[in-house]
Amino acid sequence: MIDKLKPFFLQSLSQVKRLTQLIPKSKWLLLAWGGGLLGFFLLIWNLIGARPKDAWDFAPPHLVAMLEVVNWTETYPKVAQHSLKNTLAGTPYFSPFFGRMDALQSLCKQDPELAQFFKQQKLWASLHLSPQFGLEALYYIPYKKSKHEVILKKILVNINKNQNYTLETRTFKKYKLTEVKQKGSSEVFTFLIHQDFIIGSFAGVLIEDVIRQVESNQGRVQLSKQAIYRQYFDKKLDNGLYVYWNIKKIPELLAQISLPIWKKYLQPLDQWAETMWGQVKLSQDQVHQKGWAITKGDPTDYFINIFQKLNPGTAQLLKHIPEQTALAFHLSFDNSAQFIQNLRQYYQAEDKQFGKLQHDFEVKYKVSLQAFYQQIHREIAICFLNIDELADENTYPGKILLFNPASIPVALKWVQELAQNTQALNKTLAGKGGKYQGIEYWHIGIKDLPTILLGDLFLGFEQCYVAQVGQLIVLADSEANLKFYIDASKTEKMWHKVHPRWLKNLEPSANFSCFVATEPAWNYMLRQVSENWRAMFEQHESEIKFFEFSALQARNAQDRFLVDWHFSLSEQSLLNENTTGYKVLKSHTFLANLFSMPWAIKPLQDKKGLDWMVQDYGNALYLLDEKLNLLWQINTLAPIQTPPQTVDWMGNKQPHYAVLTQDRLWMLDRNGSVAKSFPWFMPEGGVLRTLNVLEGDEKKNYLLVSNAGGSVFMFDKNKNLMRGWSPKRLSSALAVTPQIFQFKDKSFILLAQEDGRITLCDREGITQTGFPLKLNAKITNPIYIKPNLRGDGFTLMVLTSVGEWIEINQVGEVQKITNLTNDRKPNTKFTLLTTSLNENHWAAMQQGAIFTLLDMSGNQLFSRKLKTAAECIVQRFDMQEGLSILCLSVKGENKTYFLDSKGKEIAPPIQSTRPVALQYSNKIVQVVRVYNQVLSSFQLN
Repeated sequence: MIDKLKPFFLQSLSQVKRLTQLIPKSKWLLLAWGGGLLGFFLLIWNLIGARPKDAWDFAPPHLVAMLEVVNWTETYPKVAQHSLKNTLAGTPYFSPFFGRMDALQSLCKQDPELAQFFKQQKLWASLHLSPQFGLEALYYIPYKKSKHEVILKKILVNINKNQNYTLETRTFKKYKLTEVKQKGSSEVFTFLIHQDFIIGSFAGVLIEDVIRQVESNQGRVQLSKQAIYRQYFDKKLDNGLYVYWNIKKIPELLAQISLPIWKKYLQPLDQWAETMWGQVKLSQDQVHQKGWAITKGDPTDYFINIFQKLNPGTAQLLKHIPEQTALAFHLSFDNSAQFIQNLRQYYQAEDKQFGKLQHDFEVKYKVSLQAFYQQIHREIAICFLNIDELADENTYPGKILLFNPASIPVALKWVQELAQNTQALNKTLAGKGGKYQGIEYWHIGIKDLPTILLGDLFLGFEQCYVAQVGQLIVLADSEANLKFYIDASKTEKMWHKVHPRWLKNLEPSANFSCFVATEPAWNYMLRQVSENWRAMFEQHESEIKFFEFSALQARNAQDRFLVDWHFSLSEQSLLNENTTGYKVLKSHTFLANLFSMPWAIKPLQDKKGLDWMVQDYGNALYLLDEKLNLLWQINTLAPIQTPPQTVDWMGNKQPHYAVLTQDRLWMLDRNGSVAKSFPWFMPEGGVLRTLNVLEGDEKKNYLLVSNAGGSVFMFDKNKNLMRGWSPKRLSSALAVTPQIFQFKDKSFILLAQEDGRITLCDREGITQTGFPLKLNAKITNPIYIKPNLRGDGFTLMVLTSVGEWIEINQVGEVQKITNLTNDRKPNTKFTLLTTSLNENHWAAMQQGAIFTLLDMSGNQLFSRKLKTAAECIVQRFDMQEGLSILCLSVKGENKTYFLDSKGKEIAPPIQSTRPVALQYSNKIVQVVRVYNQVLSSFQLN
């Protein structure tokens, strides 16, 4: 660059020399002063131009948010120790992120040089919408070759040594990209070294977007060009996490998560501000982002601008928000006239018909809008309700509008006048509603009345019922909702009484507040969540409900808005567990949350006691002894599909554990070593589903494996495919693991398929007479195999997905069908609970939040209402004395209940994030459970 500029500087100097010869000496003083001033500005310009680069110089402009971490080595450990991490790490969405961060933290503990590197650096991550699902991230790490090359080479050497990873390079637009691939996984981490930065992502297309951004010469990404925003970046930041939001992308994010119906209710957030940023802090009971939002000066540009030049007014209405409120908006202002003027200007700019709509309203119904506006006194609130007995799946949430009038008599007079004028036009539209609990109310049948008065934030009123309740004027969208509010006010079932903890952390004065209560909002959230996100919401209800309450608040501060975003965390998850009724025996805490239930590993004959195996969300598999001491861990690269099985694989009376993942079969010994020639891969592709170990003659073992395509393989010890199983192809995947049994010295293999077909085979894979048999419903439970009393045959007992209990003889003939219930609802789930002690089998039936236990004649043994409609997993454990214990693990509560056959709790529930395991010995019941990162055992008293 200097060489290119040299001719320019030499030419300039010669021109300056000729110029000085023409200037009188009397002018030199003035020129010297001017030259000094020019030099000063050139120096400042040079310093600005020498600004160190950061993530904003490379980030693609379509980012949703930018995260900036100052001193990662001190910031992340605080997150890692917080209950927030323990909860979120239990979800597939956050588990990979925390797994990577935990691994990095572990490396830093082992390598002081690496720890010092991250301590001295700012780190960034930009979040971007993924077309398929959710968010993907770009990571930005400062990299000075002279300082950091040794550290990077050390990391790459370690990756090369690890046989589970490969390093590959590719080129994009002449830029060299390095890809780190994990064997057996589709996940690829791609990174680029460019201008003193390592930029990486698990979404390779984002790295390509970085290169496109660099080559476009568009310069640094700025979420705003306003001075107050730019000044913020010149400040030295404290240690911690900072988040910068690209508000323009919020509508796209909302559109990905929810169906369009909610967009109209969340419109203020669509047009919230130009940008928002702040520091995130954690406390025991909340996550809090405190910072700023800025907007352009025009009051009609952004919704929040309606509060320009307005200080907050009162917050009395927060004491009148009913308990069953799912979503609420609160608007507060110290000058009502100015607020109304700003509000009308905003909506007139948003909707050109708004002004005409208001004018037509005044003419038609002969009332003055100004008279109504004069009664709006310093605050308004609207509540969206979730009332179980009033909720309808096909309707919008109920709505209540509250305001504290300047004069109750004047406000009521305006309401009565509007009701009378409406009735005069059409007697079916309005009239005097009546009285309830001594309170008189009026019915006004004008659709969207609050929207006409105050804009789209208050939409959705098909009609309007109005009453004075205490010192408030209340508008409800139905008579039932108005009566509900009157009842709630009488009994004081309001947020500030029932959930005071939610409101204690809020800013006492704010112009605008948006509140979401997760539990009341849950049913609507499930109903309106998009298909891509529905499964995650249903499967991780308890983790989402950990965020009990959220509040976004903003307060005018001259040229910007102070913003607070609070997430109140579940108090139940923060309290120590109540172990009354139990004796804690042993416990082991892992670095990451556990994905699996505790698997009891059965010993070989010469070993007493059980080992235990668990797997975490990072796919690490752990073996522990009976005292929960860790024996080994190994990463299987993918989740285990079926419970591990113990086998004497080498014929030396030493245990091996057969473990199946989605694409391979592992054989591990008790020292954690992988058996020779393992892991195995199947001859054809497809996700692997089931695994059985079969014992053969002369201590030969065989492995039976099936995949999602309906292919079933049988291998011998040398990986040879056996006759009849190379593979045996079925019409659909197996619904449950194959069942292997013997009858009259002959081995049978029973295959139950997802499409309702049952196939009975011998060891050679030959289908028996009468099979396959096609049922009219799906099979979701293992089949009970009942020997006939005369010993001349056996009966297959099948519980189908629609609650049919079917008896089939050994030649595929249906003998009997019993319908266990005549009141089957959609999405009813049936679970077969068999017993080996007697013929007293049970069927568990879950219909939403109702759990019912039936005998096999359809008689109800008990029914229990759960706190949530989330899926529950029920297990049956039979004790030697004839006592049967039902373990009911409810996902939405993260609890397991212990019940007898009459539904009575025989012990207090325990917290668990997966189904439990029970052991019974010497009249002692031992419970082994997983709870987040902890594996522990209890003795039932």
